[in-house]
Amino acid sequence: MIGITEYALPDIYGYIQKHQKRDFVFKFSAMEIYNELVTDLLSVDNTPLRLLDDTERETIVEKLTEEILRDWGHVIHLLCICEAQRKVGETSLNEMSSRSHQIIRLEGTMRALLQLLWLEVNEHLNRYQLTQG
Repeated sequence: MIGITEYALPDIYGYIQKHQKRDFVFKFSAMEIYNELVTDLLSVDNTPLRLLDDTERETIVEKLTEEILRDWGHVIHLLCICEAQRKVGETSLNEMSSRSHQIIRLEGTMRALLQLLWLEVNEHLNRYQLTQG
């Protein structure tokens, strides 16, 4: 697989290495669209997944596997699993042509930022309780 993933993920991890004081958490998921069916590339179960529209958030892929990334080696391992699961076949132009569309989803947060927000919310609630009590 050669595509934008091979360029984007090293850039993201390069940024993380330059900013090690921040605590990043990334969730990785991967799906394939083949013959109008969506399947989970991180699961051995090839049962088609349902797409649900949520007007408040985004399109949700029901029962899609999400992995919390540990390190760069884990990313490479997951990409290898995805590549092995994809549907490929021979065409007149290419011996191993992809027959599907692969979607990699990487969702990131900074844990330190979330903890600070949580502390601020708790402090606000404690002040509210003192004034009410």
